[in-house]
Amino acid sequence: MTANDTGPGSSANQEPNHNPSQDSNTGPRTDGDATGVDLVTVRLLGLPVAVQARAQEHTDELTRELLLIAEQMRQQGDHAGLPARLVALIEQLTGAYSAFTGEQERQLADAMATGVERIDLTYSVPADVADAAKALEDILEEADEYCRAGQHLLTLPTPPDLVRYRRWFLEQFVDQVVGARPVSFADYPGSTTTSTSSTSPERPADAAGLRPA
Repeated sequence: MTANDTGPGSSANQEPNHNPSQDSNTGPRTDGDATGVDLVTVRLLGLPVAVQARAQEHTDELTRELLLIAEQMRQQGDHAGLPARLVALIEQLTGAYSAFTGEQERQLADAMATGVERIDLTYSVPADVADAAKALEDILEEADEYCRAGQHLLTLPTPPDLVRYRRWFLEQFVDQVVGARPVSFADYPGSTTTSTSSTSPERPADAAGLRPA
C-alpha cells in the first residue's frame, strides 16, 4: 500500500539525503522488496473513483503544505512535530509498498481516465500492511486536528464524506489481514449509498484502526 493507494494518498517525494527512520519509529517493516515475502489478499469492492480522486487531491494539497513546514522543523532539529512525522510516514509507505501496488495504481488511473464510477481492486500485500494502515489513519486524524488549529495552513480539514472513505479504505487492509470478509464501500456504515442514515456515528480513530485521505 502506498500513500497514493489510500484514498487519502499523497504524491510527496522523498527528499534528497533524507532518512525517514530518523523522524519516526512508527512505520512498516517491509523494505519494498516483494521477493520471499508472505502475502495476504485484500479486496476493495466498489471503490468510488470520483471520491478517490477528491481524496487524493485533498491529501496532496495538505502534504505539500506540511512538507514545507516539516523542512523548516527539521532544520530547527524538530523531528517530532506532526508535519515532520506525517511526511516521514508517507515516505516510508511509498518505499515499503510501491512494489505491491503498481498494477492497482494503473487500474485506478485507467478508471479515472475512462469515467468508470466504481472499481474493484485486489491487492497482494505483506501482512504488516495492517500496522502501516493503522499508523496512517491515526496520523491523518491528527493532521485534521492540526488543520483546524493551524493559523498558517490554507488546506481545510478533510470533509466528513472523505473521512468516511478514508476509514473504509484503510480498515479493509486492517480487517482483511486478520481474516475478515471484504466490505464494499456501498455497505460501509455511514456511506451515503447505504440504506442506513449517513449521520450514523463514526468510529473513533483508535477503534477504526489505521489509518490515510
